[in-house]
Amino acid sequence: MLSLVFYHIRRTKEYLHRMYVSSPLHQESKQHILEKLFLESNRFLGELGVEYWLNYGTLLGYYRSKSLIPHDIDIDFGARENDVERIWEHRNKLPKGFTMYDSSNRHYGPKLYISYKGFDADIYFYDEQETFFEPYEKTHWKNYRIPIPRSCIIPLEPVTFLGQPTYIPKEPLTYLRTFYGSLAEDAVRNPDSGLWEKNE
Repeated sequence: MLSLVFYHIRRTKEYLHRMYVSSPLHQESKQHILEKLFLESNRFLGELGVEYWLNYGTLLGYYRSKSLIPHDIDIDFGARENDVERIWEHRNKLPKGFTMYDSSNRHYGPKLYISYKGFDADIYFYDEQETFFEPYEKTHWKNYRIPIPRSCIIPLEPVTFLGQPTYIPKEPLTYLRTFYGSLAEDAVRNPDSGLWEKNE
């Protein structure tokens, strides 16, 4: 019980800090923090030799402009479920100021995140089946629970993002459209399906 109280206190402090540096007056600071968070988290995963890829908003930023989305407030990675223990066991290899947390108890399966100055690099794990990858994310948005065809993820595609080597799914456009729908910048979210739809 006490650990849960400390968790909420810490997350509240991180939230307030994130809101502060995300204000219009501090956009440059926020972008700098997120870029450093990506670079260090990406380097950490790459040096472990696990298979991982850019996910969600980070992948969308790569697809649209090869950069982070200006209004984004986190970094997203995807990985296979069988790599979760290796990643967790090597968390002490993260640089000073970067801390890894296990938030699996708030999802349908394993979930880790790396925290730095109030911002997070989420690592979403997937249950790899013969023909699809099933997400474990616990959310009311149904679109984030859609199984993703294995053929549009594997084999991963090596790319460069923010000057550093990383990986994206084999078919990033299909991958993104699976859970986002429209990728247009002016798309509007359908509150029923959770998918974004082109703004007519």
